Amino acid sequence: MGNGIVTSQLSVIVKNTGLGIGGRLFFLLVRFCIALIVARTLGPQQYGIFILAMSIVVVAQAVSLMGLEPGMVKFVAEHRAHNDDQRVKGAISFGLKTSLISSFLLVFIVFVGANFFVKEVFHKDALVPVLRVMILCIPFSCVTLI
Repeated sequence: MGNGIVTSQLSVIVKNTGLGIGGRLFFLLVRFCIALIVARTLGPQQYGIFILAMSIVVVAQAVSLMGLEPGMVKFVAEHRAHNDDQRVKGAISFGLKTSLISSFLLVFIVFVGANFFVKEVFHKDALVPVLRVMILCIPFSCVTLI
């Protein structure tokens, strides 16, 4: 009797692992295709500016999340295990509020300081408008990651 339960649980784990790997591979393939299309469309100079702006946005996103993702996983799982829905809601609310406040603050700082930052550090004037547009996605990406 116990052996059947273990086999059932194991098959669920294997199925979910396969789905996770398949989804990750699909995401990488789509990301590669998008990069290929963008590179072909923009050309080397503009593609370099695009990638530079993307790199700045990724670093800014990591800073604005402040390591909340692992904490959210831990505390939500803990509270769910104890069937404490109120604390689950509190943890999610805290994570969302904290990441939104930090991301909006970071977006404001980068948006206002983009001209100075880009010209002094990267010496690429064409990067300023691209960075200003791309940095606006940080609050949205932070909400999806929390």
